[in-house]
Amino acid sequence: MGSCGSDMCGPAADDLLAYQTLKVVRIKDHRLGVLYYGLILAIAVFIFGYEMLYCNNHFDKRDVSGTARLNLRHPTMNFCSPRQPDCLSNFTSLRDVPYCKTYRGSSSEVMPNKQGDCIIADKYMLLPDGVTGSQMLIPTMITTTEETQVCKPGPSNNWTCDKLYEKSNVQEVFVGDIEKYSILLSHSYHRDSFSGNNNRVMGYYLECDTSGMSKKELQLQKTIFGATDCMGTLRKLPIECLTDECNFKPPFKASSNSSSGGVFTAWPAPGAPDAEFSVSPRTRRHGAAPVAAEHVTLNVPGGGGVVGTMAAYTSRGIDMGFANDGVFAVPEGDVFSLGKLLQLSGISSLDTATSLDGNPLRRGGTVINVDVEYSNLIPFASTFGQGEVTYEYSITQKPLHQVQDDILLWQQPGNTSRVTERKNGVLVVVNVKGSFGFFSLMNLMLMLAEAASMLAVATILTDKIAIYLMERAPLYYGSKYEEPKIVGDEEEA
Repeated sequence: MGSCGSDMCGPAADDLLAYQTLKVVRIKDHRLGVLYYGLILAIAVFIFGYEMLYCNNHFDKRDVSGTARLNLRHPTMNFCSPRQPDCLSNFTSLRDVPYCKTYRGSSSEVMPNKQGDCIIADKYMLLPDGVTGSQMLIPTMITTTEETQVCKPGPSNNWTCDKLYEKSNVQEVFVGDIEKYSILLSHSYHRDSFSGNNNRVMGYYLECDTSGMSKKELQLQKTIFGATDCMGTLRKLPIECLTDECNFKPPFKASSNSSSGGVFTAWPAPGAPDAEFSVSPRTRRHGAAPVAAEHVTLNVPGGGGVVGTMAAYTSRGIDMGFANDGVFAVPEGDVFSLGKLLQLSGISSLDTATSLDGNPLRRGGTVINVDVEYSNLIPFASTFGQGEVTYEYSITQKPLHQVQDDILLWQQPGNTSRVTERKNGVLVVVNVKGSFGFFSLMNLMLMLAEAASMLAVATILTDKIAIYLMERAPLYYGSKYEEPKIVGDEEEA
């Protein structure tokens, strides 16, 4: 037993300080084999397939910062620039705008009490101070108020006033055809060695597709999966370039039966003169039909609504069907029609959609949040060194009680009269965010350590099932753990 004496090195001490050594036991049970190797396969798929190849979690992901700029344009013929002398506007007649009092269509399209006087205006009338920063208020209703000063502090009123001005005339007007106004979005990105802007990389936008789904199906999906921003299919669609001059690679090849030709006018670069560029054929989205007739009327929301004779383009086989989506790219950025932004945010009409107080959004206004998310990681490709910078738009509505801006429109010095203006409308707010991935040896080691830990857990779990839950558990236990009996100073196997 040893030379240290029976008191110090007795059976109790041997049991307390027993040494355990590993023993390999080969259990011929296919059920345990299926369980163990199934766990091994699941771990490999999760760590290497999902976390590393798909999620790229072995990259160090760092936040992206950027700056956005917005510009507004009223509808023009053939997307021409309003700064060109021969550029014509393309406003819809106020007789065809349902929310105007001059409307002559079906009265079922809008309630008479929701109609009002309408005006047509360009961006200088709507935004006389221009736009700086990443947000822009697009007016849908303008209230002009004439006021007269009725009080001046003096001895007669104890040098105070209960009321400074009194309203003498109030006029409310809607901005006609506002849904066809187009918005140019340009933004930059930066993180460490990555920097640039959106006219150099491919962009996408997210659209919720609920076509073909009944109200019962939508309610069932909401009950099962819970309420989400999109109860249908969330589609990621490319923003295709309207011209040959975009500085990114298009996602699709042109149709084989199309040929280039025709001329459109681009958004001018800041400080540069207006330029003309050729229209190239593009792949259609949503199954839009190609233009085939010799003389057609093509309504394109997003910058001007091309309404008129397109013979110069259709005769050369130009397929303009993709532009009907109301979103496309030009060399200076991405163009969305206001109607398209409203649609992507879930607003079908500014007249039928209301605030929480029941006020139509055309009168009260709302907020459209445009999130621009940049990334340079591609599932299953970035691990092997492939990847490129891309971005995607996620557009949501952020309802407020009222969205408005009050300004002093006119007041002559020394005069007791003044004119104030209140603009209610759609506030477009752009946020640039995202993350870029950089290969990290530390993250890779953490992924491998996680895999090793999960393999150990799989082994322990299989062992415990074998020795405690199987019908031959006592045999498996005796085969795995051997406790020799001690008789005197001799070991008995």
